[in-house]
Amino acid sequence: MSRINVANFRHPDGTNDNINLTDTGRVGIGTTSPDVALDVVGEAIVGNGTYGVKLTYSAGNTSGIIDTANSADKLEFRLANSEKMRLDAAGNLKFNSGYGSAATAYGCRAWVNFNGTGTVAIRGSGNVGSITDEGTGDYRINFTNAMPDNNYGVAPCSYASTGVSFVVVLRTSSPSGHPMTTGWVAVVSENTTTRLDIEWCCVAVFR
Repeated sequence: MSRINVANFRHPDGTNDNINLTDTGRVGIGTTSPDVALDVVGEAIVGNGTYGVKLTYSAGNTSGIIDTANSADKLEFRLANSEKMRLDAAGNLKFNSGYGSAATAYGCRAWVNFNGTGTVAIRGSGNVGSITDEGTGDYRINFTNAMPDNNYGVAPCSYASTGVSFVVVLRTSSPSGHPMTTGWVAVVSENTTTRLDIEWCCVAVFR
């Protein structure tokens, strides 16, 4: 079966917008040769990029636009013609959520809230499979999914209901040696040189 033209619209200026259904079941909008199930080829508009999809809530009022730009190799999501989110060529997700412009979002790769007294118990977590108790005030946070490298940032904190002020910091000594690996991060709760099991411990990892 040859390609079936579902519709072939012609603008007053003579240009064509093609909507085609091929014998392979592919649909093309703005192209006569769709190479995927739904292939949308946008129209270049000077100063506004090349729009692939435009969503409106009423005629003439743009609600949202998905904007592609080959020169910059990116995919943009716009509202009221203002960029709100972008996926760039490097795979970075950027969005404007109080940043003032679309900026790279650095996600929390792992977090945990646990009770470090007695038998260590996790209250809540994300990407943390378990915690190894390696001594008084000494904990190893084991990731469910490993980090790509050990160049991440760690934000630890704690609260002691005893009223004694202790902080959670990266371990700088044995038993596990280096405090940061792709598979886990080691922390200790201490006040100067004194270590103590802490009731409330929180650790977040950013990369």
